[in-house]
Amino acid sequence: MKKDEKFSRRAFVRTAIGGAAAVFLASKSDSLESLAASRKQEGVLPTRSLGKTGHDVTIFSLGGQATLEKSGTRDESIAIINRAIDLGVNYIDTAAAYGRGISETYIGGKITLIKRIQHAEFAAYRRDPSVTRALFKEKGWKSVVAFQTRN
Repeated sequence: MKKDEKFSRRAFVRTAIGGAAAVFLASKSDSLESLAASRKQEGVLPTRSLGKTGHDVTIFSLGGQATLEKSGTRDESIAIINRAIDLGVNYIDTAAAYGRGISETYIGGKITLIKRIQHAEFAAYRRDPSVTRALFKEKGWKSVVAFQTRN
């Protein structure tokens, strides 16, 4: 380490001791499995309010990265998702960037149009995504307040 860097020996020792303490405490703490088992007897994992949404989510969530974003891990990913749900997890994080959409596909499933349903009502407002994007561009819309793509 160069002398001009701001990380002092004291800061290094504090960080090392803090890291060692965290590892020790983590090894002594209950795992998700054991916490879930103890909470199952009470009926539910502990929850917290999700901001101002009015929804409560479990303090444990399932992240959509790692295994869930890797191509070729469908069966393992589905097993992980189902296990988290069985344990009571009700918050799953994913994003289009996780495995370029693979995570979202494993979590939500692939959307496939089997046969387009013909609707007479509101026909003027039913559009494919490509037509909708062209309309947004034509109108110069920079943001959309609400948009329903499927129900």
